[in-house]
Amino acid sequence: MNSLKSICIVFLIMVQGCRVLAQEQSTPLPQKLNLEQCIEIALEQNADARNAEINTSLTKIDHSEAKANLLPSISGGASHSFNYGRNINPVTNVYENFTTSAGGYSLGASLLLFNGLNNLRAIRRQAFAYKAAQFTEQSVKDNLTMDVILAYLQVMNSQDVLKQNEQRLNVTLKQLDRTKVLLDEGNTKPDEYYDLQGQAEGEKADILTTKNTLVSNKVNLFRLLNMPYDENATFEEINVQAYNENENIDDKQLYELASNSLGTIKAGTYSRQSALYNYKAAKSLYFPSFSLEGGQNSNYLVQDNNTIGGQLRNNIGRYIGFSMRIPITGTIFTRQNVSRAKLALKSAEIDLENAKNGLHQATIEVLNNLKTAKERYINIKQQSDAYRESFRIAQLRFELGDINSVEFLQQKNKLDNANISLVIAGYEWILRQRIADYYAGKR
Repeated sequence: MNSLKSICIVFLIMVQGCRVLAQEQSTPLPQKLNLEQCIEIALEQNADARNAEINTSLTKIDHSEAKANLLPSISGGASHSFNYGRNINPVTNVYENFTTSAGGYSLGASLLLFNGLNNLRAIRRQAFAYKAAQFTEQSVKDNLTMDVILAYLQVMNSQDVLKQNEQRLNVTLKQLDRTKVLLDEGNTKPDEYYDLQGQAEGEKADILTTKNTLVSNKVNLFRLLNMPYDENATFEEINVQAYNENENIDDKQLYELASNSLGTIKAGTYSRQSALYNYKAAKSLYFPSFSLEGGQNSNYLVQDNNTIGGQLRNNIGRYIGFSMRIPITGTIFTRQNVSRAKLALKSAEIDLENAKNGLHQATIEVLNNLKTAKERYINIKQQSDAYRESFRIAQLRFELGDINSVEFLQQKNKLDNANISLVIAGYEWILRQRIADYYAGKR
């Protein structure tokens, strides 16, 4: 069984490697990606997701191996030897001084009748372990999906902040050009021009910083996709849309939905069941085991007057019997294994309880973060609208000479900061909406 398991493990790794190589060769990365495509690529390519799939397959092999232990053990053998000097004639069973050759065959089978239900409980243990592995794989992919959503929105956020900074710079440069003309004509003070020039240089530095952040966020996204970084790849924008689908449910309802949709609780539940049957299987080894055994054998001696086939037919021997194995000193090790299994069961119960508490706390945070993100976006949107009107008036007054550059830049910076905060708040709201949807089972 161990050799079969090893062969299966190697086969699975080879299949995974060939699949990845085929994907890399036949499926080029689209130049423009949307969020759904990124999630799909990550679930196929990400190392954690692929390792989770392999672990599930290995657990399935363990389950098949546990079921195969119920089958009878069958073995056979054959031998042929050359004898010199005084030896027992295998046919007559008498000592003779001769030089000849002899051989034979044997075929035996053993069927375990009872061993304290250890094998049956091992099958149940591995069945629950297989289920736990399946939902652990789902949990890994759930977490990966949310990581990709976050990384994608960070790219979107960086792109929009970069656009805002570029727009800021364009407005400043236009005012700088206008002020330069006025300065050359002697119609403004030099400090007005240099204030705007300093503002422009600062905004250029902000653009460089934002570009660096954008590249870092793209690299992080490609890391999750487990794909080489492509600087030419672009990403579809996501519009901020207000919807209230998850605002009318409380944390208990969201917890129930999340328990059914996410793999965390289910994986913990099946892991606990697997640990329970592991404990029962360990205790079953206190009981004696009973087996049914049987077989057939024959032998031959190479002689001139007897054919080998005839001897094999004439010398057939058969046997059948029962055997019982009673653990005596082995109970010391059994007791230790039972203690370990009991502690493992307790640990699985603690993990399950912790997973339930953690999920319930997470659902409270999800709904609270969603509500806060929505209110923050609405407040900053109103602030941005107010500052936009204020800046429009300040721009007109600056062009008429009613205010100086310091007052103008103060109003401009208020609007610019509000617009950048609005971009960040918008993508924060989108993120909280997508997380709430995912907890509610909406993919």
